[in-house]
Amino acid sequence: MVFIRTKKIGKYRYKYLVKTVYKNRKPKQEVIKYMGKEDLTKIKPNLSKEDIIKLDKIKDNFLSEKKRIPRLVFDKNLKNFLVKYTYNTNAIEGSALTLRETSLILQDKIAPKGRSLTEIREAENHAKAFEFMYRYKGELDKEFILKLHKILMGDVNDEFAGKIRGFNVAISGVVFKPPQFEALSYELKNFFKWYSANKKKLPPFELASLVHLKFVTIHPFGDGNGRISRLLMNFILKNKEFPMVDIPYVDRQDYYESLEDCQINKIEKPFVDYLNKEYLKEYKEYS
Repeated sequence: MVFIRTKKIGKYRYKYLVKTVYKNRKPKQEVIKYMGKEDLTKIKPNLSKEDIIKLDKIKDNFLSEKKRIPRLVFDKNLKNFLVKYTYNTNAIEGSALTLRETSLILQDKIAPKGRSLTEIREAENHAKAFEFMYRYKGELDKEFILKLHKILMGDVNDEFAGKIRGFNVAISGVVFKPPQFEALSYELKNFFKWYSANKKKLPPFELASLVHLKFVTIHPFGDGNGRISRLLMNFILKNKEFPMVDIPYVDRQDYYESLEDCQINKIEKPFVDYLNKEYLKEYKEYS
Protein backbone atom coordinates (compact mmCIF):
# COMPACT_ATOMS: atom_id res chain seq x y z
CA MET A 1 0.00 0.00 0.00
CA VAL A 2 1.33 3.44 -0.96
CA PHE A 3 0.15 6.71 0.60
CA ILE A 4 1.19 10.25 1.51
CA ARG A 5 2.42 10.99 5.03
CA THR A 6 2.79 14.54 6.32
CA LYS A 7 4.78 15.85 9.26
CA LYS A 8 4.52 19.35 10.66
CA ILE A 9 7.67 20.93 12.10
CA GLY A 10 7.53 24.61 13.00
CA LYS A 11 6.10 26.65 10.13
CA TYR A 12 6.58 23.87 7.58
CA ARG A 13 4.62 20.76 6.62
CA TYR A 14 6.81 18.04 5.09
CA LYS A 15 5.39 15.47 2.68
CA TYR A 16 6.64 11.93 2.04
CA LEU A 17 5.50 9.16 -0.27
CA VAL A 18 5.39 6.06 1.94
CA LYS A 19 4.70 2.40 1.36
CA THR A 20 3.82 -0.38 3.78
CA VAL A 21 6.10 -3.42 3.69
CA TYR A 22 6.08 -6.55 5.80
CA LYS A 23 9.11 -7.91 7.61
CA ASN A 24 8.67 -11.02 9.70
CA ARG A 25 4.92 -10.60 9.09
CA LYS A 26 4.97 -7.22 10.78
CA PRO A 27 3.94 -4.06 8.84
CA LYS A 28 6.51 -1.31 8.52
CA GLN A 29 6.39 2.04 6.73
CA GLU A 30 9.24 2.88 4.37
CA VAL A 31 9.75 6.28 2.72
CA ILE A 32 9.85 5.98 -1.07
CA LYS A 33 10.30 9.64 -1.89
CA TYR A 34 10.52 13.03 -0.17
CA MET A 35 7.89 15.25 -1.82
CA GLY A 36 8.89 18.66 -0.52
CA LYS A 37 7.65 21.05 2.12
CA GLU A 38 4.86 23.58 2.40
CA ASP A 39 5.25 26.92 4.19
CA LEU A 40 2.26 27.25 6.49
CA THR A 41 2.76 30.97 7.09
CA LYS A 42 0.83 33.58 5.13
CA ILE A 43 1.70 33.52 1.46
CA LYS A 44 2.67 36.85 -0.13
CA PRO A 45 0.48 37.93 -3.05
CA ASN A 46 1.97 37.37 -6.49
CA LEU A 47 0.31 40.40 -8.07
CA SER A 48 0.92 43.99 -7.01
CA LYS A 49 -1.91 46.47 -6.43
CA GLU A 50 -0.86 48.20 -9.65
CA ASP A 51 -1.16 44.90 -11.56
CA ILE A 52 -4.62 44.27 -10.16
CA ILE A 53 -5.78 47.78 -11.12
CA LYS A 54 -4.54 47.27 -14.70
CA LEU A 55 -6.24 43.88 -14.95
CA ASP A 56 -9.53 45.21 -13.57
CA LYS A 57 -9.40 48.01 -16.13
CA ILE A 58 -9.03 45.44 -18.91
CA LYS A 59 -12.08 43.61 -17.57
CA ASP A 60 -14.16 46.79 -17.34
CA ASN A 61 -13.29 47.91 -20.88
CA PHE A 62 -13.86 44.41 -22.24
CA LEU A 63 -17.34 44.28 -20.67
CA SER A 64 -18.14 47.76 -21.95
CA GLU A 65 -17.26 46.73 -25.48
CA LYS A 66 -19.22 43.47 -25.11
CA LYS A 67 -22.35 45.46 -24.24
CA ARG A 68 -21.76 47.97 -27.03
CA ILE A 69 -21.11 45.72 -30.03
CA PRO A 70 -23.79 43.55 -31.73
CA ARG A 71 -24.06 39.96 -30.51
CA LEU A 72 -23.14 38.65 -33.97
CA VAL A 73 -19.88 40.58 -33.86
CA PHE A 74 -19.04 39.27 -30.39
CA ASP A 75 -19.78 35.69 -31.49
CA LYS A 76 -17.57 36.12 -34.56
CA ASN A 77 -14.74 37.46 -32.39
CA LEU A 78 -15.14 34.46 -30.08
CA LYS A 79 -14.92 32.04 -33.03
CA ASN A 80 -11.78 33.80 -34.27
CA PHE A 81 -10.29 33.55 -30.77
CA LEU A 82 -11.10 29.83 -30.68
CA VAL A 83 -9.27 29.21 -33.96
CA LYS A 84 -6.17 31.09 -32.83
CA TYR A 85 -6.30 29.56 -29.35
CA THR A 86 -6.70 26.02 -30.72
CA TYR A 87 -3.79 26.57 -33.09
CA ASN A 88 -1.49 27.87 -30.35
CA THR A 89 -2.40 25.39 -27.61
CA ASN A 90 -2.05 22.37 -29.93
CA ALA A 91 1.15 23.72 -31.52
CA ILE A 92 2.67 24.03 -28.04
CA GLU A 93 1.99 20.30 -27.65
CA GLY A 94 3.59 19.42 -30.99
CA SER A 95 0.85 19.74 -33.62
CA ALA A 96 2.16 20.70 -37.06
CA LEU A 97 -1.10 22.33 -38.20
CA THR A 98 -0.76 25.94 -39.29
CA LEU A 99 -3.14 28.69 -38.22
CA ARG A 100 -4.71 28.66 -41.68
CA GLU A 101 -5.16 24.87 -41.60
CA THR A 102 -6.75 25.10 -38.15
CA SER A 103 -9.19 27.68 -39.55
CA LEU A 104 -10.03 25.40 -42.49
CA ILE A 105 -10.83 22.55 -40.08
CA LEU A 106 -12.86 24.52 -37.55
CA GLN A 107 -14.58 27.17 -39.63
CA ASP A 108 -14.75 25.75 -43.15
CA LYS A 109 -15.02 22.05 -42.14
CA ILE A 110 -12.32 21.19 -44.68
CA ALA A 111 -9.56 18.65 -44.02
CA PRO A 112 -6.20 20.11 -45.15
CA LYS A 113 -4.25 18.02 -47.62
CA GLY A 114 -1.33 16.05 -46.21
CA ARG A 115 -2.44 16.20 -42.58
CA SER A 116 -3.12 13.13 -40.48
CA LEU A 117 -6.53 12.22 -39.13
CA THR A 118 -5.10 12.48 -35.61
CA GLU A 119 -4.01 16.10 -36.11
CA ILE A 120 -7.42 16.99 -37.52
CA ARG A 121 -9.26 15.29 -34.66
CA GLU A 122 -7.04 17.00 -32.09
CA ALA A 123 -8.13 20.37 -33.47
CA GLU A 124 -11.79 19.35 -33.63
CA ASN A 125 -11.70 17.86 -30.13
CA HIS A 126 -10.08 20.93 -28.65
CA ALA A 127 -12.79 23.11 -30.17
CA LYS A 128 -15.47 20.81 -28.70
CA ALA A 129 -13.76 20.87 -25.29
CA PHE A 130 -13.54 24.66 -25.43
CA GLU A 131 -17.22 24.95 -26.31
CA PHE A 132 -18.15 22.57 -23.48
CA MET A 133 -16.02 24.61 -21.06
CA TYR A 134 -17.53 27.87 -22.27
CA ARG A 135 -21.14 26.68 -21.82
CA TYR A 136 -20.56 24.84 -18.55
CA LYS A 137 -22.30 26.53 -15.60
CA GLY A 138 -21.20 24.22 -12.79
CA GLU A 139 -18.27 24.20 -10.39
CA LEU A 140 -14.66 23.36 -11.10
CA ASP A 141 -14.56 19.79 -9.81
CA LYS A 142 -13.18 16.39 -10.72
CA GLU A 143 -16.25 15.33 -12.70
CA PHE A 144 -16.05 18.44 -14.90
CA ILE A 145 -12.33 17.98 -15.54
CA LEU A 146 -12.69 14.29 -16.43
CA LYS A 147 -15.49 15.12 -18.87
CA LEU A 148 -13.38 17.88 -20.41
CA HIS A 149 -10.47 15.48 -20.84
CA LYS A 150 -12.69 12.78 -22.35
CA ILE A 151 -13.88 15.24 -24.99
CA LEU A 152 -10.32 16.38 -25.68
CA MET A 153 -8.85 12.89 -26.09
CA GLY A 154 -11.81 10.95 -27.52
CA ASP A 155 -10.97 9.08 -30.77
CA VAL A 156 -7.39 10.31 -30.37
CA ASN A 157 -6.29 8.25 -27.39
CA ASP A 158 -9.27 6.44 -25.90
CA GLU A 159 -7.02 4.56 -23.48
CA PHE A 160 -6.27 7.84 -21.66
CA ALA A 161 -9.51 9.76 -22.32
CA GLY A 162 -11.22 10.90 -19.13
CA LYS A 163 -9.04 8.71 -16.89
CA ILE A 164 -6.50 9.54 -14.18
CA ARG A 165 -3.22 7.87 -15.07
CA GLY A 166 -2.24 4.65 -13.30
CA PHE A 167 1.42 4.89 -14.26
CA ASN A 168 4.35 7.26 -13.88
CA VAL A 169 5.25 9.81 -16.56
CA ALA A 170 8.19 12.02 -17.46
CA ILE A 171 8.12 15.31 -19.38
CA SER A 172 10.55 15.42 -22.27
CA GLY A 173 13.27 18.05 -22.01
CA VAL A 174 12.63 19.18 -18.43
CA VAL A 175 14.16 18.39 -15.05
CA PHE A 176 10.87 18.45 -13.13
CA LYS A 177 9.23 15.08 -12.53
CA PRO A 178 5.44 14.91 -11.98
CA PRO A 179 4.11 13.13 -8.89
CA GLN A 180 4.08 9.36 -8.92
CA PHE A 181 0.70 7.90 -9.83
CA GLU A 182 0.17 6.56 -6.29
CA ALA A 183 0.17 10.17 -5.02
CA LEU A 184 -2.37 11.54 -7.51
CA SER A 185 -5.45 10.97 -5.34
CA TYR A 186 -3.83 12.94 -2.53
CA GLU A 187 -2.56 15.69 -4.86
CA LEU A 188 -5.95 16.17 -6.56
CA LYS A 189 -7.74 16.24 -3.22
CA ASN A 190 -5.37 19.00 -2.09
CA PHE A 191 -5.86 20.86 -5.38
CA PHE A 192 -9.64 21.01 -4.97
CA LYS A 193 -9.27 21.86 -1.29
CA TRP A 194 -6.93 24.73 -2.20
CA TYR A 195 -9.30 25.93 -4.92
CA SER A 196 -12.30 25.89 -2.60
CA ALA A 197 -10.39 27.89 0.03
CA ASN A 198 -9.06 30.50 -2.44
CA LYS A 199 -11.65 30.92 -5.21
CA LYS A 200 -13.16 33.96 -3.49
CA LYS A 201 -9.97 35.26 -1.87
CA LEU A 202 -7.45 35.56 -4.68
CA PRO A 203 -7.66 38.17 -7.45
CA PRO A 204 -9.33 36.44 -10.45
CA PHE A 205 -6.29 36.58 -12.73
CA GLU A 206 -4.01 35.15 -10.06
CA LEU A 207 -6.55 32.41 -9.28
CA ALA A 208 -6.71 31.46 -12.98
CA SER A 209 -2.91 31.45 -13.29
CA LEU A 210 -2.45 29.27 -10.22
CA VAL A 211 -5.16 26.82 -11.28
CA HIS A 212 -3.11 26.29 -14.45
CA LEU A 213 0.21 26.02 -12.61
CA LYS A 214 -1.01 23.68 -9.88
CA PHE A 215 -2.98 21.38 -12.17
CA VAL A 216 -0.28 20.97 -14.80
CA THR A 217 2.25 20.33 -12.02
CA ILE A 218 0.10 17.45 -10.73
CA HIS A 219 -0.02 16.13 -14.33
CA PRO A 220 -2.84 13.68 -13.60
CA PHE A 221 -3.42 12.44 -17.16
CA GLY A 222 -1.40 10.27 -19.49
CA ASP A 223 -1.65 13.02 -22.13
CA GLY A 224 -3.35 16.38 -22.58
CA ASN A 225 -2.35 17.95 -19.24
CA GLY A 226 -1.17 21.24 -20.75
CA ARG A 227 -4.27 21.72 -22.89
CA ILE A 228 -6.59 20.91 -19.98
CA SER A 229 -4.68 23.30 -17.68
CA ARG A 230 -5.01 26.11 -20.19
CA LEU A 231 -8.74 25.39 -20.59
CA LEU A 232 -9.20 25.47 -16.80
CA MET A 233 -7.37 28.80 -16.65
CA ASN A 234 -9.76 30.24 -19.21
CA PHE A 235 -12.73 28.70 -17.43
CA ILE A 236 -11.85 30.82 -14.39
CA LEU A 237 -11.30 33.98 -16.45
CA LYS A 238 -14.56 33.49 -18.34
CA ASN A 239 -16.53 32.95 -15.13
CA LYS A 240 -14.97 36.08 -13.61
CA GLU A 241 -15.92 38.01 -16.81
CA PHE A 242 -12.34 38.67 -17.89
CA PRO A 243 -11.27 38.16 -21.51
CA MET A 244 -9.61 34.77 -21.98
CA VAL A 245 -5.89 34.33 -22.52
CA ASP A 246 -4.11 32.73 -25.47
CA ILE A 247 -0.47 31.72 -24.95
CA PRO A 248 1.34 32.22 -28.29
CA TYR A 249 3.24 29.26 -29.71
CA VAL A 250 6.14 31.56 -30.58
CA ASP A 251 6.53 32.36 -26.85
CA ARG A 252 6.54 28.71 -25.78
CA GLN A 253 10.13 28.83 -24.48
CA ASP A 254 9.34 31.60 -21.98
CA TYR A 255 6.13 29.76 -21.06
CA TYR A 256 7.95 26.47 -20.40
CA GLU A 257 10.80 28.12 -18.52
CA SER A 258 8.48 30.03 -16.17
CA LEU A 259 6.54 26.82 -15.49
CA GLU A 260 9.63 24.76 -14.78
CA ASP A 261 11.12 27.47 -12.55
CA CYS A 262 8.00 27.30 -10.36
CA GLN A 263 7.79 23.51 -10.41
CA ILE A 264 11.40 22.91 -9.45
CA ASN A 265 11.64 25.66 -6.84
CA LYS A 266 8.07 25.25 -5.54
CA ILE A 267 7.20 28.91 -6.11
CA GLU A 268 4.43 30.71 -8.00
CA LYS A 269 5.46 34.23 -8.90
CA PRO A 270 7.51 33.64 -12.12
CA PHE A 271 4.57 31.94 -13.84
CA VAL A 272 2.01 34.49 -12.64
CA ASP A 273 4.35 37.29 -13.79
CA TYR A 274 4.82 35.64 -17.21
CA LEU A 275 1.07 35.30 -17.78
CA ASN A 276 0.42 38.82 -16.52
CA LYS A 277 2.96 40.21 -19.00
CA GLU A 278 1.44 38.24 -21.89
CA TYR A 279 -2.09 39.23 -20.88
CA LEU A 280 -1.31 42.95 -20.69
CA LYS A 281 0.37 42.71 -24.10
CA GLU A 282 -2.54 40.80 -25.66
CA TYR A 283 -5.16 43.23 -24.34
CA LYS A 284 -3.29 46.54 -24.52
CA GLU A 285 -6.24 48.06 -26.39
CA TYR A 286 -8.29 47.64 -23.20
CA SER A 287 -5.68 49.01 -20.82
